[in-house]
Amino acid sequence: MDRELIEISEEIFQNIISRLTLHLRFMDIAIDRYEFIPDTFSFECDGRFFHYNPITVIQTFKNDPNKLTRGYFHTVLHSIFQHPFLAGQYNQSCWDIACDIAVENLILEFDLDCMRLDTDIDQKKQIDKIREAVGLLTAQKIYHYLKDELTGDERKLLKQAFQFDDHTSWYQIRQVESSSEQLFGDETHDNPSKATNNRFDKASHDGGSADGQKEASDEEALIEQMKNTMKDWQDISEKIELDLET
Repeated sequence: MDRELIEISEEIFQNIISRLTLHLRFMDIAIDRYEFIPDTFSFECDGRFFHYNPITVIQTFKNDPNKLTRGYFHTVLHSIFQHPFLAGQYNQSCWDIACDIAVENLILEFDLDCMRLDTDIDQKKQIDKIREAVGLLTAQKIYHYLKDELTGDERKLLKQAFQFDDHTSWYQIRQVESSSEQLFGDETHDNPSKATNNRFDKASHDGGSADGQKEASDEEALIEQMKNTMKDWQDISEKIELDLET
């Protein structure tokens, strides 16, 4: 991959981090948390690694810096609210859209110049309609509204209007238990029980092929990594909440 494109992309991300931190200093620990990984697809983040396509980054920033700034903050908010770590409890398509709507709603409420887009008016109209149906806009409440009240075509239109990043990595490990601690306001109010279905809790360590043991070991390492990342973001969320209170 072209090193020059990667370096330009890294400069762009540092510019975005500086822009956001200037306005949201109480969130600096979250805004500058990711490790950036150049890749072939556009944007994807598991809470630790932010994958991006250098060409897409450069073109997007050149055409509209606000769009990329907003998209990056969109991803940060997913991590703050622990959306990736709760994903295993829900239907994937509805959860993805619900989380996107929840964070875009908060971005609109911040109303910062560096994240304003021409699509804001249309988004507000759609969000107001959802708010009338569910009240306080948490990802969980939006999820149930999407799942129970809307058709597939209606959900598809909402996905097109609110999506920024790919959420595939959120569903790598469905065995990771989700935290039931409340974060901001009512965000985790609808969480199911945090009882784990981790298949390694009662797994036997006797026998098995070398390949099978390696696969199990790799999966255990991935689960442990996800748990550690989830704990890091839980700590970050609590610190941000404390800063807001003080």
